[in-house]
Amino acid sequence: DRFMAKPKDKAAGAPVAFVLNQFVVEGGTIDFDDRPESTRHTVRDLQLRIPLIAHVPGRTEADVEPVFKANVNDMALDLSGRLRVFAEPLGARLKIDFRNFELTRYLEYLPFSPGFKLASGVLDGTMDIDAVNHKDKGTVLAAKGQLTLAKLDVQEPSGAPLVSLARLNVDLESLAPFERSVQIKAVTAEGLNVQVVRRSTGLNLQALAKIPGREEAPAADSPGPAPRFQLAEFALKEATVGFTDETVTPPFRSEASGIT
Repeated sequence: DRFMAKPKDKAAGAPVAFVLNQFVVEGGTIDFDDRPESTRHTVRDLQLRIPLIAHVPGRTEADVEPVFKANVNDMALDLSGRLRVFAEPLGARLKIDFRNFELTRYLEYLPFSPGFKLASGVLDGTMDIDAVNHKDKGTVLAAKGQLTLAKLDVQEPSGAPLVSLARLNVDLESLAPFERSVQIKAVTAEGLNVQVVRRSTGLNLQALAKIPGREEAPAADSPGPAPRFQLAEFALKEATVGFTDETVTPPFRSEASGIT
């Protein structure tokens, strides 16, 4: 009651002034037990450093330079950059480096049951991300970097081989999702193996694109710019394509290997 009876501050409603200097977390540990999915996630060796973040006169123009490092489910994650959180235009310039991102650990979080089995797949990457929020023209988001997919093994539910890949390198020159633009400098695929099987129900590769429960909707005009995609260079090394036709007796089989 005494607090409520105090006279109101003339500056009520004004932004709160604060200074956070040298915020540091070292050796942090997080364990997440996802019981509905019967899996566990771990974060080890967590490091978080924020040298300075201030909302006081004369300091709002300063960028925040955080550093975040951790080992997430055996994936090495390193994030650093600059954030502008108080002065216009708000934005961020981040560099993300990750190693040993195991795709199989997160397949259960798909909102549907895929018609294939992912036996293995590891993703590495280094990405530079720029995001700026302009009051007059909204958010501009752009990314570039390198991605490497290795040890990919996609199988049919029965375990029969479908698509495997020793290594896929993608050199991404520019990704602007709000402008619907993708520019790729180079893609190199090594050791690609595709096994195509024709059955009375269709091709086995259809399982990769089929999403259970989703009905095909008629195409509709979408607002915004037309999608743009550019690939400057594509290289294929030591690829294999197999074809089996099970609709005939005996089944017809053929294979082409050493495709470069």
